[in-house]
Amino acid sequence: MQKLSFVDKAKLWAQRTIEFFGTSEVKILTTRNSTRRIMNVTDQSFEKDVLQASKPVLVDFWATWCGPCLVQGPIVEEVANAVGDKANVLKLNVDENPTYAQKYGIMSIPTIMIFKSGAVVKQFIGVTSKETLVGELNKLAN
Repeated sequence: MQKLSFVDKAKLWAQRTIEFFGTSEVKILTTRNSTRRIMNVTDQSFEKDVLQASKPVLVDFWATWCGPCLVQGPIVEEVANAVGDKANVLKLNVDENPTYAQKYGIMSIPTIMIFKSGAVVKQFIGVTSKETLVGELNKLAN
């Protein structure tokens, strides 16, 4: 039996997770005291879900094959639970939805962009802490 590298294990885990949940499904994330929905945004829904949103929106640009994205994913889920209804937290798979990734010049993933009133107000490249992201969203929500 062949041993899998960390990257191969991460890819396999991501593939099985996506097969189970489906890429366009809404995942319900449960923590000790809260439940929060993380939605996948697409090229077709980006304008409505992000650019026309009435509150701040965090968009996690990611891909299934990206090891650091698999690290960032649970952090984004924790951020969604922490900010509650003060902001929307969305994920955009750059392989399946390249239009807005190209429009915003996404060259490295994970990239997280925070939008307010249709404009990018903050961008993070690479794995970013929960505290940093929650802090930025809280500043914008007030």
